[in-house]
Amino acid sequence: MSEVESMIQNYVPLIHAIIDAMMFLECASDDDVDPHCAVRCLETMGSSLLKLSDADQASLRSEFAKIAESEEYVADKEFVRAIPDHIGLAT
Repeated sequence: MSEVESMIQNYVPLIHAIIDAMMFLECASDDDVDPHCAVRCLETMGSSLLKLSDADQASLRSEFAKIAESEEYVADKEFVRAIPDHIGLAT
């Protein structure tokens, strides 16, 4: 299989999964998830995303903005809109 054939064609569900995981870790109570583990996981996720090229980071930032605009709930919209800056994605 060539590199192009193995690439994900529709990555929006993957971005939604990242958002869902980040939202869960950020909003979980101390009884649900150890706070130190949640922070470490969020930092690791952000670090992994920063390994993308600057162009891919800018594209991901754009996708987060599109998803934020489609959110019905203001709190979710603000959370999603803040993710790129929180992680430090390139513009």
